[in-house]
Amino acid sequence: MLGEHWKSLNADLIYSFDTFHIPVCDKYRIQRAKLYQGEAYRGYIASKKRYFYGLILHLMVTEDGKPVEFFLSPGSFFDGVGLVAFEFDLPEGAHVVGDKAYNNYAVEDMLEVAGIKLSPFRKKNSKRTVPALIYYL
Repeated sequence: MLGEHWKSLNADLIYSFDTFHIPVCDKYRIQRAKLYQGEAYRGYIASKKRYFYGLILHLMVTEDGKPVEFFLSPGSFFDGVGLVAFEFDLPEGAHVVGDKAYNNYAVEDMLEVAGIKLSPFRKKNSKRTVPALIYYL
């Protein structure tokens, strides 16, 4: 209900989404873990170069940082799987921005048919390049 309220106040229809790791324990403590066990909950945090056991929060926010959609997934999910699992319950004409991990051309095309523009940052070797001026802005 709160997410619907923030969507109604977002006149620009600009949204952003990303993931956040919620580690319950590190890899070396997994023998004592009671909450999350198994390979499904084992994930990798690239920025810290370490493995963890826990969950990943997939979060979509408005331009002002107000949360509109979220869900939890096991730690082994990565951003691309989360992109497919998002409901994208957004108004027509919405513009969604994500990082380089959200490059999925099939999802991008499906959302375009629904009237939602997905604009992930592109890698340099991407098939659908973005002009350098867009990155500059």
